[in-house]
Amino acid sequence: MPGRELGNSIGVGHITGQEADSRITPKVLRQSLQALEHDGLIVRTVHAGPARHVEYELTSLGRSLLGLLDAARSGAEAHLDELIDAREAASPANRSS
Repeated sequence: MPGRELGNSIGVGHITGQEADSRITPKVLRQSLQALEHDGLIVRTVHAGPARHVEYELTSLGRSLLGLLDAARSGAEAHLDELIDAREAASPANRSS
């Protein structure tokens, strides 16, 4: 069904603070990136100077998982309506006491 979303997804590329989904708080984004770095999936590089910025890049381990993640995404897309229906059915508003 067009217009239905399962959740947040961030693709590989350049994302600025203004482009980030407002549903992702800076704290949650920072914690997620730290966990990915700790697990060896990404590397963080800080660039000093007048235009200080931070870049994140996939490691070889992170890149090795892209095929698996793409397969999971494809499977989720193929069953998106079923996944959303299950999520909606399990939401507290739809549960009977």
